[in-house]
Amino acid sequence: MTHVFAPLFEGPLVEDKPPARSLLLRRHPLNGQPMTREAYVDAVELAAEKHPRLVRNIVRGHLAAALAADAHRQGRPSQLAVADATRQRIEGYDPLGSEVLAQIWAEAVPKEWMHGLPAPLILRQGHCTRSDVRALLAGTKSDDALSLVTHPYHAQRAWSVAKRVDPVRPIHLESTNRDLSSLHLDDADRRYLTDLVRVGAPSESESRRLKIGHELKRVAEFMFSRPIEKLTGGRFVPEEVIAAELHKRSAPSLHGAKFTDSSYHPD
Repeated sequence: MTHVFAPLFEGPLVEDKPPARSLLLRRHPLNGQPMTREAYVDAVELAAEKHPRLVRNIVRGHLAAALAADAHRQGRPSQLAVADATRQRIEGYDPLGSEVLAQIWAEAVPKEWMHGLPAPLILRQGHCTRSDVRALLAGTKSDDALSLVTHPYHAQRAWSVAKRVDPVRPIHLESTNRDLSSLHLDDADRRYLTDLVRVGAPSESESRRLKIGHELKRVAEFMFSRPIEKLTGGRFVPEEVIAAELHKRSAPSLHGAKFTDSSYHPD
């Protein structure tokens, strides 16, 4: 049995200005030289306000890699995986969501964390949390342990989606607010990961807003997606269809949050 750690991609990413690309490469935007860990943490902290979704994907990618490295060091087979086929825009570069995480693992994550791990499973499928989770379940073995890696504001939504997609298969959830002291990392690695999680965390007000958005999506899926999927033989309902239906019915928002807010990846 392999333990698969899969960060859930958050988009859309529309990053037309530096240092978005250099954050993926962990290189200085002016001279192209590799950044030290300390310099990279500082760069991520400075970018967190203007590139919040990109930064949160960087944090999820690092945490997933650290968890996989921890399992490997304990002698447990482990692998990284990601699923997403939505097109992003990063300074003239148009990767899929899954390719963004692939580049984070190839360039930004410390090489020693990836040592000994098999090549990440890059699934170019999925357009939302539901379809990403389905792709991950289909792309891994039924006896593999699957851990979804995400932020606290998304955790309940991700868990709810996963249990609906496959109520039988054990699926674990790893949140960025987890205790990092139990990981088998040396002091420098643990400090680097801790600092990265800290500087990349959304503010309390932003977390509340994002959590409200995900709760609205959960309600929307219960009201519209699942019944329509049954009628259409299991086909996914596009995000814009659900949003339009909610708007037409004047569904009340929570604390002024808009269902069509694009600050979170469609679920």
